Amino acid sequence: MILSTKEKTILGSGAALVIIAIVLQYAAAPASPVNTGSIIAGDGINVTLLSNAGIMIEAGEMRIYVDPIDLPQQYRDYPADAVLITHDHGDHYQYATMN
Repeated sequence: MILSTKEKTILGSGAALVIIAIVLQYAAAPASPVNTGSIIAGDGINVTLLSNAGIMIEAGEMRIYVDPIDLPQQYRDYPADAVLITHDHGDHYQYATMN
């Protein structure tokens, strides 16, 4: 079965929403938040804008990066529990950032 770009985008977005819903359901307050530029913070979850469309979601001990291109050096020491890539364009995905 070959999926169209639109179908892939819908499936990817749906998967991201499911993961975020799970994180929100089980989130505990972070022991010590690592970010300083939260765009959303509270109720045990922090969402931080990283660059372009990239964000970092922290909930308890869990950390999820979404589209983490050009990851700022200050975040490279904070490993991800999961990485979500919305699509394979250069402004949302860089192979080098995944290593």
